[in-house]
Amino acid sequence: MAGMGNPRETYTAWSIGEGAHEVTGLKPMLNPEEQVALLKAKGVSFERCGEEQAADALARRGTFVHLASCRRLFQKHASGDDRGKYVRLDFADLLALDALDDELISQLSALRGKYEAEMEKFQFQNALELIFKCIQRANKYIDETAPWALAKDEANKPRLASVMYNLLESIRICTVLLTPFIPDSCEKIFAQIGACECCRDWDSAAKWGSLSATVTVHKGEAIFPRVDAQRALEELEAIQEAQKKAALPAMEFEPMVEEKVDFDTFCKSDFRAVKVKACEAVKKSEKLLRFTLDDGTGTDRQILSGIHKWYKPEELVGKTLVAIVNLPPRKMMGLESCGMLLSAVHTEKGEEVLNLIMVDDKIPAGAKLC
Repeated sequence: MAGMGNPRETYTAWSIGEGAHEVTGLKPMLNPEEQVALLKAKGVSFERCGEEQAADALARRGTFVHLASCRRLFQKHASGDDRGKYVRLDFADLLALDALDDELISQLSALRGKYEAEMEKFQFQNALELIFKCIQRANKYIDETAPWALAKDEANKPRLASVMYNLLESIRICTVLLTPFIPDSCEKIFAQIGACECCRDWDSAAKWGSLSATVTVHKGEAIFPRVDAQRALEELEAIQEAQKKAALPAMEFEPMVEEKVDFDTFCKSDFRAVKVKACEAVKKSEKLLRFTLDDGTGTDRQILSGIHKWYKPEELVGKTLVAIVNLPPRKMMGLESCGMLLSAVHTEKGEEVLNLIMVDDKIPAGAKLC
């Protein structure tokens, strides 16, 4: 880092434990080797990270700043000879936290250059893929740092602030680069994260840390609400089905039967006017209605008809219908059906339409149609 001189001669104000200087008040204090000794005195072990490796890491000022923000995350002994010392804290644990931030920051800092190269080649899909890889990394960072857990302890506020800033800055950079694709949504994101005008432009996307550390986040509407995939598929299928129906003819009829029937055969069919005395749905059947009919004989006639799709039972009580009454009985759902009600059938926009043949109610039950 420019102006820092030999890393081995760099000093830090960060000191583990109470009485540490604030990060903003850095001044010469200990060199890396002395810092390692102080950490050991405070209970930090170097089993998974050697002292020399630790000294090299501590020679970087950025490590000090990061560790200062998260030193309170680790448990200390509350009593005994080790009071005030850290419990099972290895220096490798400190470096792991530092590495989490470094990985995220490095990926976001390099994003604009890679994005620009793809956009120059008109490889827009590749440019978007780069952005969403960074968004995925930020999501992983949330899982790794668990800000919801940090928020439960007042002592973790410095680390929580650092985590939240890194996430907001990641969002800002990605939003700048998404602006050509979804400008309106990006404006809403900028407003919600409190980004000023100077950190919304192209140049700011190349610089990590442009977002002010004192921004206020504003709660707003869900900009990209979660999609109910099943519901979306159902709506799409309904639209496609409606389009298919719209392309069908308005009405279709079954072609006329070419086979001729002699008059004597036709006369064998006994067509009678019948009055509906009762009508009900047949249990365990979606189609069948059970009719109790007055056919003029003085004995009720039962006919079952698969027309429930088009009629409600109560709508038919009292109506005068036409039935063929000399068909042999047949069993349907365990019930005997004696005859068949006449209806007219055609197709509208691909849907079958059925209408019962209803005649004038002045016609008495049992009147023969001829």
